[in-house]
Amino acid sequence: MTDMAFAQRVLDSLPHAISAIDAEGRFAFANAAFWRALDLPPAACPLGSPVRVLVQRLAYRGLYGPGDPQAQVEAVLAIDRSRPTRRLVTQAEGSRAVEILSVPLPEGGFVNVGHDVTALVHAREEQAARARLLESTLAELRSGLMRFDPAMRVSFHNAAYEALAGLPGGAVRPGMTHRELVALLERHGQFSGNEEAEEVLAILERDRVVAATRERRRPSGKVLRFDVRPTSDGGCQVEATDISALKAAEDEARRRAALLDGILAALPHGVCVYGPDRRVAMVNDAYRCIMAGSPLAIGEHIEDIAARRIAEGEFSADYAADVLANPFGPNGPMGERVRHRRNGTAISIRGAPLPDGGHISVVTDVTALHEAQQELRQRAALQAAMLGTIRHGIILYGPDRRLLAANAKTAEMTGIPRDRLLPGRSMDELLDEQVARGQVTAEQAARMKGYDRSRPLRYTRDCPDGRVLDTVSEPTPDGGFVITYSDVTEDRAIRAELERARALAEAASEAKTRFLATMSHELRTPLNVVIGLSEAMGREHDLSRAREYAEMMNEAGRHLLQLVDDILDVARSQADALTVADLPICSAEVIASAIAAAMPMAKTRGLRLAAEFGERLPALRGDARRLRQVLDKLLSNALKFTPTGGSITVSAGLEGEALVIRVADTGIGIPPEERERMFEPFTQLDNSLSRQFPGSGLGLHLARTLTIALGGALTLEQPPGPGTVAVLRFPADRLLTISEDVTETAGAVPG
Repeated sequence: MTDMAFAQRVLDSLPHAISAIDAEGRFAFANAAFWRALDLPPAACPLGSPVRVLVQRLAYRGLYGPGDPQAQVEAVLAIDRSRPTRRLVTQAEGSRAVEILSVPLPEGGFVNVGHDVTALVHAREEQAARARLLESTLAELRSGLMRFDPAMRVSFHNAAYEALAGLPGGAVRPGMTHRELVALLERHGQFSGNEEAEEVLAILERDRVVAATRERRRPSGKVLRFDVRPTSDGGCQVEATDISALKAAEDEARRRAALLDGILAALPHGVCVYGPDRRVAMVNDAYRCIMAGSPLAIGEHIEDIAARRIAEGEFSADYAADVLANPFGPNGPMGERVRHRRNGTAISIRGAPLPDGGHISVVTDVTALHEAQQELRQRAALQAAMLGTIRHGIILYGPDRRLLAANAKTAEMTGIPRDRLLPGRSMDELLDEQVARGQVTAEQAARMKGYDRSRPLRYTRDCPDGRVLDTVSEPTPDGGFVITYSDVTEDRAIRAELERARALAEAASEAKTRFLATMSHELRTPLNVVIGLSEAMGREHDLSRAREYAEMMNEAGRHLLQLVDDILDVARSQADALTVADLPICSAEVIASAIAAAMPMAKTRGLRLAAEFGERLPALRGDARRLRQVLDKLLSNALKFTPTGGSITVSAGLEGEALVIRVADTGIGIPPEERERMFEPFTQLDNSLSRQFPGSGLGLHLARTLTIALGGALTLEQPPGPGTVAVLRFPADRLLTISEDVTETAGAVPG
């Protein structure tokens, strides 16, 4: 077998699609993987066909992705093939992604190496951080290439060469002589002194004839391997780190063999070829680099290699037995094995049979990938543990408003079950589900869908179960946003309680102010009467007039005594010290006595005071004096606020099982919204000191307090006409028997 045929078989066994175009733009070479990737027979595009024909077939088969195939053809043909290029192509149906590496040939033309990176593209989409790390690592592994023409002028270089040589991009220009290049490197501090620069010049000039390899330590600390070799046109080629030079050949066969050898040497994957006798036939530098610490030699038998690696601790005897029994992998040809070496690196091994009965082993260093995956798993576990312990609900959305992650607390706060908070669900879907579950209204969902999530937002929401959620939305650097939910129900309750306490304090302060203002007015009036009349009595010699003064002083004193008694009763009620007897009461007698006591004042004011109740009212259990106090207060209010010519009606009777007593007047009335306020102490419709209707403002308050102490209730109602109705209601448990001693009091009492 010729070298060329051997190399052809090796390349046909590789998993990568490899094709070459010669300097005249003709399709010059393709390996078996190339035709498999296109699902075409080799006859579909014979060798020697123009490159346009090949590109058109690829475009119309969807290799270059969606779009106008003819436009794609022109775009591909317009690519500058004079320098290495790397591009990613996604097929039209989106099912496969291929990375195509294009490398120029020394004699013109170029080589394409296609690598199926579908899994890698998917991994990049899911793990952008890991993808950036891997891309950076691959970028650091690229070889630098420079070629000199017979005049020792730069005819070609790639960007990696400038980067490895410590030069800024664009510093090396085509046509630059080797001396100018050395001077450029010296200006950028790439030599330790002039002697080193002269040595490099000598090497370049001497090694134009004899190939040589040099290792140099750069001022930056990097050690670079430079391979300098002559080319067939009289120039030379320099490779840095990644040996990818092609040996020039005088005939097409040698150029093809040199091309294939260069491609094999340039691959970033380790390749080891075993012959039919299971001995090592070929191994590339990448393999030796990846498998550093476990050397092998050409001609060594695979079983001897396995035995040595078992002894070195590279792998176990069971693993070796499996490899020897299944050299192509656990699932047949190109099946993958992944293992960790003793030095800590992770490698992927794939095997495939060769036509001559041997096989090939392809080794790839996947340490960076495994470390990134491990770090990602650790971070994910840490993040999950952290998010699971905090008391806030947290949900993260991507730029497309689809869910990326959510903690368990989010399910509790949103009402969406944990198994429904799945990555990939849109925010709109989750809001619609909340509407269906009754967690939010359709209007709330529509409003939340319309929020601009590119800026911070904060809003609160009342849940159906009574909780109050504080919701904060913050944008994330990638265009997404994160929402946090906080249960502020307790905080709101505390705030409301504080507000109520403040209102009570203000009310107490206002009540104190009203008390001082009212009492100063109410006490001053009778005291002025007492003082004035006592002074007048001292000067009065008429006994009858003095007696009149004494009666007026007595009345003022009684008014003062009643006022003080009322204040004491209010104080006792607030201190829970109000005493009430629990004895049988003849309700009719108490009502009649209260009416009789109010009659003189009614006559004086020109009012009609009427009573409407039957003979047989039920007796009450309670305190007759306190009930009389209540009725006196209600009648006093009615007399005070009813204008001359008006009427007051006292009615009583059973309503259901309760005894109801009503005191109705035709006075000024009380607006519905003010009725409850009228039961507060020191309160009238007009609270100013110059009120039209004098009084302490304690009447209704004390009447309700005493009524409650008697086991009843006191409310205010609106009659059909003007005025107010005070309603006393005593439930059945306070009633005793029907009174037999009540006299007929029904009818009108003239006013």
